[in-house]
Amino acid sequence: MDQQVSQVAQALLQSYNKVLKVNLTTDAYVLIHLKPGEYCFGQEGSLSAWLEDFNRQGFVHPDDQIEFDNFTNLGYLRTFFQQMNGTEDLQYMYRRLVDGAYVWTVMDIVPAVDWSPEDQKAFLIVKDMANESPRDIPPFDQAVRALFEVHEAIFFADTEENVLVPYHMSPFYDKVYNQFFCPANSLNEALQNFVAAYVAAGDREFMTKVARAGFLTAELQPRSSFSCDFRLDVDGQAMWARMEVVALDGAGNAKRLVLCFTDVSHERAQDTDFQGVGNTLLLVEDNELNMMMLTAILEDDFTILQAFNGKEALAVLEENARDIALIVTDLQMPEMDGFELLRALQGMRKYDSIPIVVATASDELETELECLELGASDFVAKPYNPAVILNRVKSFVRLRESTIMLDTLEKDSLTGLYAKEFFLRNMKIEFDQNPQRAYTLMVFDVVGLKTINEKYGEKTGDECLRYLALRCPQYSPNVVCGGRLTGDKLAFLLHDVDMSVDAGNQMCLDIAKGAPAPNLAVRAGAYQVSDQLSAQMACDRALLALEKVKGAYNQFYGEYDDAVREEMMKRQMILDTMEQALEEKQFQVWFQPKHDLHTGVTGGAEALVRWIHPEMGFMNPGMFIPLFEQNGFIARVDHYILEQVCDALQEWSAAGRREIPISVNFSRRDFENPHLVDDIIELVDSRSLKRSLLHVEVTESICSDNPEMVPAAINRLHNEGFVVELDDFGSGYSSLAAMADMDIDVMKLDMSLVRQDSSEPGATSALELSMQIAKTLGVRTVAEGVETEAQMMRVKSLGGDLVQGYYYSRPLPKLDFEAYLDAEEVALKANAAK
Repeated sequence: MDQQVSQVAQALLQSYNKVLKVNLTTDAYVLIHLKPGEYCFGQEGSLSAWLEDFNRQGFVHPDDQIEFDNFTNLGYLRTFFQQMNGTEDLQYMYRRLVDGAYVWTVMDIVPAVDWSPEDQKAFLIVKDMANESPRDIPPFDQAVRALFEVHEAIFFADTEENVLVPYHMSPFYDKVYNQFFCPANSLNEALQNFVAAYVAAGDREFMTKVARAGFLTAELQPRSSFSCDFRLDVDGQAMWARMEVVALDGAGNAKRLVLCFTDVSHERAQDTDFQGVGNTLLLVEDNELNMMMLTAILEDDFTILQAFNGKEALAVLEENARDIALIVTDLQMPEMDGFELLRALQGMRKYDSIPIVVATASDELETELECLELGASDFVAKPYNPAVILNRVKSFVRLRESTIMLDTLEKDSLTGLYAKEFFLRNMKIEFDQNPQRAYTLMVFDVVGLKTINEKYGEKTGDECLRYLALRCPQYSPNVVCGGRLTGDKLAFLLHDVDMSVDAGNQMCLDIAKGAPAPNLAVRAGAYQVSDQLSAQMACDRALLALEKVKGAYNQFYGEYDDAVREEMMKRQMILDTMEQALEEKQFQVWFQPKHDLHTGVTGGAEALVRWIHPEMGFMNPGMFIPLFEQNGFIARVDHYILEQVCDALQEWSAAGRREIPISVNFSRRDFENPHLVDDIIELVDSRSLKRSLLHVEVTESICSDNPEMVPAAINRLHNEGFVVELDDFGSGYSSLAAMADMDIDVMKLDMSLVRQDSSEPGATSALELSMQIAKTLGVRTVAEGVETEAQMMRVKSLGGDLVQGYYYSRPLPKLDFEAYLDAEEVALKANAAK
């Protein structure tokens, strides 16, 4: 952009003569430039009449008049450009009268970018040459033509002499700049008058700061150009404009500027569906039955577009974004799931006004909060209720228009703070004007706002946000500006605040006092703005600090530091390399033996996933499993682990090894697959394995996620001959309720029961009670986390069946596990021989 602007600016600075925008087909012209002191705003008329008048007034030397008439004949010009198909310039050199003397002059006719045989648009440039040595006219190449076509107003500003030279391309700009942009005005006066008279009220404060010589000079110190968008008020209607500013002499020298103003309403319309709301819905669902149901419910009222995964959805959006009023997406899908789709759409401003409704069978709060943080507007439950779906979709479509306009408003109507776009703009201006000043950016959110809305009503939830918007500035007098980043996240830029974590926690507690909802909790993340970052990046870092304390007990305030940054980098590395890791089989299956207390030998093992990263080496499962559960990738990893276990069981059977049952963990995301049971059966049966050798291990929390689908799947697995283990019994979930609904074969006792000090009141009775429950229900037990002989003996004395833990063995790679079993077999044979 800056090279193009500088190119045309330098060329026109040397012209000092006329520049006309012409149309050879219609014989029309618009005068857009005269030499300094001869300004004509919007003069237009017949091109042939203008050229004839030019010659008749004696400006052309008598010896050149015949050739001039021939050159400027419209028939000749039209024929030439027709033959050249608008690809060549046409130049003619003649002498014209200037201040009583004839000066060699070049007339150059340059086809415009949108030239066509039917509409021959061009620029006519008149340039005087030096008397003693005629020189070629500066080139008006394709980039310069494009610049003329794109920019509707171009003017020069000398920040010392305050000279403005306008170039008009649009009737609107002729009207606007004729009043203010003239040499008599200083740069500051002209721009401020323009802002006051024509800039829309919502952008006036912002443009008042930007449209000053001091700001422009400072902005162009580290670079040679910059741009910003704002809205003009044209006869009561908003029109988006872009101001592009270039230092003609390069970065660090802002004495001579060229300022270009462009109408970008069409571009902004594409970004935000500026023209209104369509009547089309995009349904993203990989399950054909669910897609058919949704389509049947909605097709009478809406036009339906379909995509069967997130990748297809992005392609459909690219082609139909202006028509799409709402997106309804599933979460669990192949190739690109719902979480990945939400993340992808976060970075695309042109789609951010389209509401996204997530269809989910889970009511887990963390899942819903993550979706909301990624930009989801609401949720609908599976199985679908036709009346609820239709009414909710209609409601969102009715509200779409106001949603679109929300981001274009200066102030958020609910909180009174800046809308996100304007908050970021004001941050940038503050940073640019005060580069040496230290700032702190704090982001606040209301913990569990969705729960508050459901329990007390949305009106109370809104009151909580308004309360937070008012209370935070009162708590700190150093607030520069505040904005609403998302539905429940408010940000405040402060002059440097040195606050300890304890003080930050107390601040959050104090702010929450007196809130409209009882027991309101407020969290905050802070970033000390110490380096040259964009406003958006500063917000991202404050949000990461907020994420640091998410779910932490009695901790409400987090600071961005190297640890947070490192965690962010690790998280991103995991997400970036997980697909490759699965393809390259970086994930390994390790086996932790389960010791049978009745027989004294290994009675089974649990299959555990381990990631051996080529760069980071052994990765703790706690680093990647939670991320995989969030984005759904865990389902693919679990399937891979299941395949590896089945292959190992088949290999051991072929080698004549003793049969050892292996338990495989299944995630809540696995049960979102309606074909899960069939997939398991196919994997086991295709290898001719006994189904009882595969233990399906689930936690009670999975059952609470989907109380209809999960128990049905578990019971079917049990009836098909698989062994079902209920993990984490006694960890705090209502496991008895789960066992009442499902056919459980094995109860795994949580390590917290095993590791309690037996001298503590009730410690033994809790473990003993668990054992009694298992015996009453007729299920076997596995005690997890057994690390000492004393713990093993306690479990054995209470009638436990198996124990698992470091007392016998840590998790082992496959070859080490086989060696472990071989050593055990050798010992057994030796004992039998005695």
